[in-house]
Amino acid sequence: MVLYIPQRTGPYVAHKGRSAWLEYHRSKGKINKTIEYTDIYKKILDLFKDLRKPINELSVMHGFECKNHIRITRGMYIKSFKSRDDWKNAIVDKEIVKKYRNHMNYNKYKGQRFTNNYKNYAICFLSLKKYTYSTSDVECLRWATETKNYTVFKIHPQTVKTNPHRIKLFLEICKNYNYLSEYTVLLYDNYDVSDLINKSNFVYSSESSVIVQALISGKPCFLTSNTPFLDIVPTYSVIPNDYVPIAIDEDAINKFITWYYYVVCIDMNKENWKDLIKKRYDMYQKNMTDHQALTWENACKNGLQ
Repeated sequence: MVLYIPQRTGPYVAHKGRSAWLEYHRSKGKINKTIEYTDIYKKILDLFKDLRKPINELSVMHGFECKNHIRITRGMYIKSFKSRDDWKNAIVDKEIVKKYRNHMNYNKYKGQRFTNNYKNYAICFLSLKKYTYSTSDVECLRWATETKNYTVFKIHPQTVKTNPHRIKLFLEICKNYNYLSEYTVLLYDNYDVSDLINKSNFVYSSESSVIVQALISGKPCFLTSNTPFLDIVPTYSVIPNDYVPIAIDEDAINKFITWYYYVVCIDMNKENWKDLIKKRYDMYQKNMTDHQALTWENACKNGLQ
């Protein structure tokens, strides 16, 4: 779910594959009761009623797929993706790394074990979101077929449940380009994510946050569209056919996770979560960009830790 607040209009919430506008000025800050908001978003919406001055393109979404972590930005990780090295300034917090290792949302995706006839195979997670299935998701199947890399493609369970028409269109596109082959195995049922990753040689995806589990598991991984993981995970809009995935150094992973938590995320379990949001809001009121506001130095200076 994404809470998106363009200037002069109101926040934007994507909910269960649909979209809904919340017109604060028209509704006088009342929550749209036809939409089922999570408790976290209800608290944030209530807080924003007291923050009157609009900020252009302010967005709120879950961070790193930990349900109690959110990220508030002015478009970064929504439309602006520029790789940078600020995460290398972070000092590793072992407790935060442990938290992500133990409490990622992928733990809820438990299911049957996958048995296969391939000794060596890759796993690719496809979300098939509305504006990506014709490009970055298709690119994943192209690469598997043309390079003859046996790949198991796991389609997101929510897409299987609510958007079967989207899957049908995706398969038609791939079939037209001859990207469906003996090297592409598609899974629709509920399979155990951890089991799929552990049995694979490497992991790739268009944009799935499950890539974090692949990182933590020490698996080589890469992406085909720009995501918050661009700073550390190799990303290609067109995957080179001679590309060989390489595992990322564990120290680098721990440093990046620490940086992301303290610089980008806001932990809604903290007692001072309102103060953390207001501090972020104040920085944007000063017309700071994401790349100015979201730095390790600035996080330490502003007491965001």
